[in-house]
Amino acid sequence: MRNSNGRLNQIQEIELSQNGKLLHFYKKDGLWKIKNFEGYPVYQRRIINLLAVLADARYLERKSARAEYLPKFGLDDAHATRLTLSNGEGHSILDFNIGKYDEEIGRGGRGAFLKFNNRFQVWLISADFISLSTDWREWTLNTALNSRFGRILQTDKDFDPDVLLLLLKELYNTPLTLSSKNMSSPALIDSV
Repeated sequence: MRNSNGRLNQIQEIELSQNGKLLHFYKKDGLWKIKNFEGYPVYQRRIINLLAVLADARYLERKSARAEYLPKFGLDDAHATRLTLSNGEGHSILDFNIGKYDEEIGRGGRGAFLKFNNRFQVWLISADFISLSTDWREWTLNTALNSRFGRILQTDKDFDPDVLLLLLKELYNTPLTLSSKNMSSPALIDSV
């Protein structure tokens, strides 16, 4: 974003909020953590991707500055996601709302509608946000294979490695190498 690349390196805290749900990330010892969910490892690459998208974002087009048109851009209170980036001392670096963030802008590019707080001016920016969910589970490593992030997700609350490997083997129709000798039925997995 304009004049923000240097400031993005100073970010020590990230807050995502939507409909009263708040997700607060903070950096500790070089790793991102989620406040109140410190026991769950944060998918670091996803935070890095979010910051990279912000660093690469460019203003494309000025849209409406009228409050009555905010719902059209997904920037009404019920749909907008507020993103607050700050340093570790409580100073805000960037604070804005993101509305619809899956807009096709041509040549395979994606865009998002952005509005700074306390202003009505809406901007279309070039930014490919994958997800701005406020569900903490979507930002951790505990959650079927999510190809966009290249990790194994939870399937119907079942964490049994045998079941997950069977599912992945079937979905990808490829041979899998067992990585654990503690599996309860490796022969079953090999036979699928």
